[in-house]
Amino acid sequence: MKKSNACEAAEEAKNNGNSALHAGDCVRAIELYTEGLKLAMLVQNNERQVATLLTNRAQAFSRIGNNAQAMEDAKQSIHVDPTWTKVCIVGYLDVTFVILWVDFAQGYNY
Repeated sequence: MKKSNACEAAEEAKNNGNSALHAGDCVRAIELYTEGLKLAMLVQNNERQVATLLTNRAQAFSRIGNNAQAMEDAKQSIHVDPTWTKVCIVGYLDVTFVILWVDFAQGYNY
């Protein structure tokens, strides 16, 4: 697959994942972001797109309560592209908030 085709297909998967996430279909969003990641990782020097897909997937995982996978994707997104501040902030804040809230709720037996 050519670089431009893989990038375009990954971008389409990301956009479809975003639509699914906004519609509340987190499982479908995760599938689409994973599909996009597979395509994006075929292209060298494509760190920004890979990091974006990882961050988006982290948000979807956090919404279904899979905090361990959400944190793993968030950390991986920063490892892939530590220069993109938006990825770092959105990924960690979203996941950290969920984890802190779960810890708080469990501590108070809700």
